[in-house]
Amino acid sequence: MISKTAAMRFALVIALLLVGCGNGARDLLDTSWRLVEIDGQAPLAGAEVTLQFEPDAVSGSTGCNHYFGEYKAGSNELTFGLLAQTEMACMEPAGIMVQERNYLDALSRSEQYSLSESQLRILCEGGEELVFAEADD
Repeated sequence: MISKTAAMRFALVIALLLVGCGNGARDLLDTSWRLVEIDGQAPLAGAEVTLQFEPDAVSGSTGCNHYFGEYKAGSNELTFGLLAQTEMACMEPAGIMVQERNYLDALSRSEQYSLSESQLRILCEGGEELVFAEADD
């Protein structure tokens, strides 16, 4: 028979393990980010691309349109569901609509993420990488 103290210690260890192996979404929850690199290139000047993680949704700006949708995060896995967006056409800066399409396409292919200091990196299927800095609130 196991003692009460041993049973309590075992329960505490299991609880700590479950917390340690929990959903990585807690690391992302209520954070805001600004895109600083898309597949090795800086985003267009004058077109700030943002990403905000909320409890049940993600949202942001492509530099032209706003988008929103669902996401799932695990210990280092990150995927986005179908993202809806507004449908404005922007002419400036030149190339903004191509950048928007590339950005949203990359998010749809996201597989993994990592956080280090004030930087978020999202690795996409095919090796493309999105790099974000913490947004100034």
